[in-house]
Amino acid sequence: EFVVLLAGLATEAERAREQVRAVAEKVVQLLAQPYPIAGQSYHGSCSVGAALFGSVLQTAAEVLKQADIAMYQVKAQRGNAVCFFDPRMQVALSARARLESDLQDALREGQFLLHLQPQFTRDGAVVGVEALLRWQHPERGLLEPPAFLAAAEDSGLIVALGRWVLDTACAQGGAWQRAGIAPARIAVNLSGRQLRAATFAADVLALVA
Repeated sequence: EFVVLLAGLATEAERAREQVRAVAEKVVQLLAQPYPIAGQSYHGSCSVGAALFGSVLQTAAEVLKQADIAMYQVKAQRGNAVCFFDPRMQVALSARARLESDLQDALREGQFLLHLQPQFTRDGAVVGVEALLRWQHPERGLLEPPAFLAAAEDSGLIVALGRWVLDTACAQGGAWQRAGIAPARIAVNLSGRQLRAATFAADVLALVA
């Protein structure tokens, strides 16, 4: 990573943005050109985050943080582009960090639930159930997966959460079995990250046992 500081820009914000964008796009284009190393041709890409400053008093650390946030916005969209910092990015980033922290608390404090949806034959007989994950958030109420699964995936918490789902589903299946009312199957949704784990099959067999 490196920083380019541009001085002497236009005082009007929109004109200054145009000047910065022109320089940043030139940097992206130049770094995208092939370059030879040991007889091989290589191509690179560049993600540029830009932050204008000067209209309000800010520390250097604040300006660099804003540019960094904008850069990661570019990376999230596959890179090789330029993005200007928008205050809404910081709000979204803070909300995401809070969500990930809440997810860790939820796993530790047992805030997750499994809602079990029956699966019927045409004749109305129950042949199985599907385990549906819900989060009983202490402030936001009952949340469905779209509200938190992406954060769980990105943070890596999906592995621990997925294991909890499997463990809870197996425990419920065992309880039903002992009561003589077990359905033929319990369907559980898994993440790709779980399936790629080298220990996945052994973990499932251990939980079932």
